[in-house]
Amino acid sequence: MERNNILLLVGGIVLVVPLIISFILKNKRNHNKLEFYKKEEKYSSEINKGFKVENEIIVERIKRLEQEVLILKQENNRIIEEHRKNSNLINQNNLKNNSFKPVLNYNLFKEKNSTIIDLHEKGISKEEIAKVLNKSIREIDMVIKLVK
Repeated sequence: MERNNILLLVGGIVLVVPLIISFILKNKRNHNKLEFYKKEEKYSSEINKGFKVENEIIVERIKRLEQEVLILKQENNRIIEEHRKNSNLINQNNLKNNSFKPVLNYNLFKEKNSTIIDLHEKGISKEEIAKVLNKSIREIDMVIKLVK
């Protein structure tokens, strides 16, 4: 009987020891996994901190770019307004100059043809003026009509 008890005890030990060893090994693996996840969580938290810092930098850059765009829009509007003012001044000056230009051209025309005009005012006929100045009667007639 004692032998049976010893066999039972040894059999129990043989069965229980591997269970205890497997339990210990399983707990060690679980502990290692837990440590791994803790480390991973630590790294992911550091990575998240890095992302937060990068995001803050990007947000700051976007704000600066928005300010620059606003300044450029204002400058662009100022330049457009200045261009409009200058265009208006140029148009006004062109109107003034163009109104003066025909008068200037008419005076040049009279100056070039002053001989014809003087002779016509003295009462000399168109045919005689044409002979004296060696010009066609049509040219003389045109000058006289334009001066009137």
